[in-house]
This record gives sequence, C-alpha cells and structure tokens, in this order.
Amino acid sequence: MNSNKDLGPMLAYLEDAPADNGSAVRGLSKAIVPLLRCLDDEFDAYIVNQTHTRLPADKMPSFVRNKLIETNTQGKIVRNAWKLATVLPLSMTLAIVCLFVPRPARGILPRDNLCLWVPIGIDPGTLVRAWCLARRIRLPLHLYFVDDIETHPSNVNTKRLGRLVAKIVRDASRVYTITAELGALFTQRYGVKTRRLPLIPEMTKFTKLEPSAAPQASPFFAVYLGSINHLYEDGIRHFIDAVRKLRVTTGHELELRLFSDPVDVSRVCGGEIPTWVTAGPEKDDAVLRCQIESASFCFLPYSFHEDARSMVATSFPSKLLDYLIDARAIVIFAPEYSIAHKTLYAEGIPHVVHTPEALACLLTTLATSNGLKSNQNTYRSLLARRFGTDTVKRALCAPW
Repeated sequence: MNSNKDLGPMLAYLEDAPADNGSAVRGLSKAIVPLLRCLDDEFDAYIVNQTHTRLPADKMPSFVRNKLIETNTQGKIVRNAWKLATVLPLSMTLAIVCLFVPRPARGILPRDNLCLWVPIGIDPGTLVRAWCLARRIRLPLHLYFVDDIETHPSNVNTKRLGRLVAKIVRDASRVYTITAELGALFTQRYGVKTRRLPLIPEMTKFTKLEPSAAPQASPFFAVYLGSINHLYEDGIRHFIDAVRKLRVTTGHELELRLFSDPVDVSRVCGGEIPTWVTAGPEKDDAVLRCQIESASFCFLPYSFHEDARSMVATSFPSKLLDYLIDARAIVIFAPEYSIAHKTLYAEGIPHVVHTPEALACLLTTLATSNGLKSNQNTYRSLLARRFGTDTVKRALCAPW
C-alpha cells in the first residue's frame, strides 16, 4: 500500500556499513555515503547491522557515528534464517524469521510519521530482515533498490525467491529505484508505484585539491575503478588484450591502473599480472582521485551476455559517478541498451562504443593522439542536471 502523506522523519537500516574516506571498502558502502549525507537531516538514526563486510565504527563518516545504533553481532545461522521463507509457506516462515531480526543495541523512540528507510543491494536477506524489523517496531517500510535482486546470478536459482520479493515489495509503503528503468521493471513485475532516486556524487570532490596537498601520481593510460565481477569481467579482458597489442604496435609504454583485487586482475590477465598493470585497492581517496585525474581516460565496460541483460539495462554503475567528477575522458564499452551507454550517448558525449572492433579502433586513436581533449566540464554539467541534491530532495520529499 502506498502512502499519500509527505515524507516524515526516517530511520536508516543499513547492512552495508557506510565507509569514510581512508577505507579501501567500496561498492554500496562507499557509494551510498553522499546520498546519506544529503539526507542526514531527515534521519533520526542509522541502524547498522553488519552482515556483509565488517567495518569498525571509527571508519564510518562522523555524521553517521553521531546517530549510530549498532546491532548485536549476527552469527551465520541468524544471517541465513531468511532462506526458510523460500522453502516453507510464507505465512509460517516469515513469522519464524522475525525471531531472528537483529535487535538494536539501544532503544528506538517512536515519532509521528516515522518510517524505516532501507537501501537494498543484491542480498535478499537484507530485504527480509528489513521487512521483519519494520513489522517488529511497527513502522512503514520504504525500500530503495539499487539492483534487481531476482536476476542477479547469485540468486537466480533460489527457490520461490520471486514470490518472497513480491510479497515484501508490495507490502512496502514506498519503493524507490536507482534508475527509472528499474522502476518500470518493478511496476511491471510487482504492480507497485516507484520513484527514481539516483545515487549522487560526493559534492566535496568538486573542490580542486591544492597542488601542495595533492599526491603525485604517475600518468596512466587508463584506470578502472571497482571490482571485477560477472558484469565487467569480459570487458576488462577485452581491454587488457587490446592494450597489450597496442604496446607492441605503437611502441608506447602504455600502463593501466586497476583498483581491483589482484586475484581478480590475475584471472582476467590469464595468469601473471603484467608489469605494466598496477592492481589493488587504494585506501587514500586523495591518491585515488589524483590517479583518476592524471590518467588519459577511465574505462567502464558492461556485460553483453543475455542472462545479464536485465541488470545491465536497469542498474547504474556507481563508479561512473566517480569518473564523471574527476576524469578527463571516459571510455564506455557496453551494449546500447545499457544504462552506462545510454547515459553518455544521449548527451552526445564521445568515446561510447558497443563492439570489440570499435573499442580497438578507439583505443588506437587514444593511444596515438597528442593532447586528448578533456570532457570534464561536460561531465560535471551532466552531474548537476541528473545527479544533484535537488533531484534527491524532490524524490523523497514530494507527495507520494
């Protein structure tokens, strides 16, 4: 049921603990922070139940720590109790799962119009635990989806998952989605009203680093930010192979920086990581920014596999926000139906390709050109229009 009342105060329930600068943790833990900061005045508290990557409280942003309610540590059995709801009748198992809802370390004082606001990634357990917590403390549930849970490879073979997700989504008071395309999919699939709520960049990143404070970085030919999973692996492999050939044909010492787990980089490199590829995460955000800025371009691939089509067509890669803030140029190698492709191509922004042949041709041009033109002003204009704080405020505070 959808409420027609204006948004009231909120409790944020988070299973991906927000990560402050100085932490190599990325993904939703980092990507969600600017959105939380933008909405901090609306939140009474941040209930953090760390079921994913564990992060000490002192590694969370100060504005989160000021309102932090941490739950008791959850064991493996408790974290996986939600799976009962996929094999037994819902009426029975959701009641059982409620027994395993994390208990906040201190009490929550109810207020008029208070709701529970929850960002949902790819873990169905987060969705179930949030639903149970909302029922336990008798608050309306507001869900914010950044991915399509049902089509993620880790969930596609889970029995009766669709029925479980549908039950909870339809029971929510509000449903927000990271893209309009994901919202349209949910409306079609679950019959619910949705509203786009984009992730936004960290606005302080627009401030130029002082030359004396900015770390020095070697200029890389290209950088890639983030993990190497099923959505990016094939594209990264194409990219590395193309650059390997370019080093031979051009004679240029082209170097790459991949802010990814070296084990994953080794896999896409076919074994040993070449000396011209620097791999591994970076804890210092200032160093990361400097390396992104100094690179000729940032690279963003997306999967062309048909079984990834739903995610590619509805999910927004958070790394693109980091690129749009600091990159001189961005190369997109993705299907035409992907969000990444459409976001830049619709703006007439260059370096967007969707075939291996076009990618190879583009990389050759970039490797042999003198003084690659910076698109930074165009990127920041796009950020201001489509990913600004006013967009967020309108999405949450406008009457439902």
